[in-house]
Amino acid sequence: MGKAGQGYKLLRSCALRLLALAAAAAIPSGASSAEAVDGILISSPSLAVSGEYRRKYTSDLFSSAFRGDADSMYRLGIMYRDGAGLPRNSENAIELLRRSADKGNDSAASALALLYLDRSGSAPDYDAAVSVLKSAAGRGSSDAQYILWTLYKQGLAVKKDQAVALQYLRQAAADHNPQAEFDLAYCYETGFCGVNGDLITARRLYRNAADAGIAGAAYRVSLMMENGEGGKTDPAGAFRYMKKAAEAGAGTAEYRMGLYYLSGIQTAKSPEKAAAMFTESAAKGSADAMIALGDLYLEGSGVNRSPETAASLYFQAAKFDKESAGTRLAELYAAGNGVKKSRRNARFWLEFSARRGNAGAAYLAGKMYANGDGGGRDYIKARYFLKSAADSGIREARSLLGYLYSEGKGGEKNMGIACSLLETAIAPLLPEENQRYEDICVAGR
Repeated sequence: MGKAGQGYKLLRSCALRLLALAAAAAIPSGASSAEAVDGILISSPSLAVSGEYRRKYTSDLFSSAFRGDADSMYRLGIMYRDGAGLPRNSENAIELLRRSADKGNDSAASALALLYLDRSGSAPDYDAAVSVLKSAAGRGSSDAQYILWTLYKQGLAVKKDQAVALQYLRQAAADHNPQAEFDLAYCYETGFCGVNGDLITARRLYRNAADAGIAGAAYRVSLMMENGEGGKTDPAGAFRYMKKAAEAGAGTAEYRMGLYYLSGIQTAKSPEKAAAMFTESAAKGSADAMIALGDLYLEGSGVNRSPETAASLYFQAAKFDKESAGTRLAELYAAGNGVKKSRRNARFWLEFSARRGNAGAAYLAGKMYANGDGGGRDYIKARYFLKSAADSGIREARSLLGYLYSEGKGGEKNMGIACSLLETAIAPLLPEENQRYEDICVAGR
């Protein structure tokens, strides 16, 4: 299969969003392929489907289709395509959808193009798909225009052409196609797709798409309103659109709604509602939500206190390389809270977080390696982690690293570097570090 066939799943996932509502109307309630009988012909209104309602519904469709009704042909084509109420038959689906499209049914044209692109058991017909789409797009079908945008953008079934793709996207968005408005808004927000960045336009288009039910657009416009991007800050609007996105099941929005409920900003404070939002978001794979929910279980806020559940959630978040999950697990192992106490495991999780950029964890891991806490001493590793923490400005790390340089532990002995580090660690509230500087660099000179 060629490049277009390889990219078909991406195209289909986008295009089917546009066709879902129309397709749903084509299928009678309760219909299933298991109740259908083979042998129904396109050209005949004859019928043999069990169930009185489905029998009447499908019989009427065949009768209307036989008389040339484009909408009935479209509905039957969808039923054949999906095996819903009729036996799955792609050739029958194509024939019915083609006849409907020839009569100007743009929903049929879009569905037909997708079948041409993904013909199970036979080669895709790219030319036919593009021809059908261009014909429908020329009649003003925003669905067809949107699919053509996807094809030209990805180089699927056609030669990749950013300019042509953008032209189709603009046409679809001008007709207020929600998915097209969302995609064009993203182009304006990022400056991708061959357009100049324009946050004002991006915010307007996101809002249009959000009002039409696109959850991702509601999430994006909420962030823009919160941060004052593309217009004034609008905390109330940000909350309203984030709630809309969360109610549509967007996991990232559910996490942020949890933060709203946890802080009591723009809504009544409710740890219980926060926990519910975090739970939904965590179930969809949000590592941030896993950590936030773990914190609630650790505190017993909004949920029954359970350090064991908290530890389990932190473990899940750690699989997503969340350094903050590692620091939390290190604390649990150090205290034996929810897990069996283990200094070795505490050191392991501190190192996990340190290697992912947590400077505080780097200092603690370096200190444990220098002291042999949680396992054998390893001055080389101690220097490595302490340097990372020292470079981030942690004075205690500079002091301990300076001491290692002064003793030549884990590497070269260098009093110049040692005293430079120790001197920059001096602070009024760090008596131990100050004394180390006095002992090594003043009294020792």
